[in-house]
Amino acid sequence: MIKLMLVVVLMWGGVAVAAQRDEKVRTLIDLWGLLDAIEQQKAAVQRQLETTVQNSVRDNLKSFDLNPAFQARVDALTREFLEKATQSAFSGEAYVAELTTLFGPAFSDQELDQLIAFYSSPLGRRELAVTKEAVPKAIAVASQQGAEQLLSERKAFSDALRATLIECNCARK
Repeated sequence: MIKLMLVVVLMWGGVAVAAQRDEKVRTLIDLWGLLDAIEQQKAAVQRQLETTVQNSVRDNLKSFDLNPAFQARVDALTREFLEKATQSAFSGEAYVAELTTLFGPAFSDQELDQLIAFYSSPLGRRELAVTKEAVPKAIAVASQQGAEQLLSERKAFSDALRATLIECNCARK
């Protein structure tokens, strides 16, 4: 009976220590503002997806003269796809939970305490403020450049595909 009680106490202590480590990592994540950054990035990706899908639909349908009823159906299908695509995206909380399990074991409790102390200090808060301002700007520039390159590549692909189909002179189904 004493052995069983000792095992239960040791297991419970391990759970408590793990919970404390998770809490320390979450404190760091909160200090870093990581959840906000993840949500901002997710929103930027969603906006880029919407633009890409709308451009693709427009380009694919430009040779069709859709009546208003079919245009409404296409618009509804596009909205439905975008809603499903954006809802299925990885959530910020899921990312934080995963990061907690990956990040926590890399540092001792003492190191986590030191990191929390640094990011709670004036220098740490200043570093975080500069990073919070700089990262979204860098992401926006990179996203814009990526979107421009994707648009250019998509146009080149469409032109090459169109030229191949013209050269083929194949009958339409």
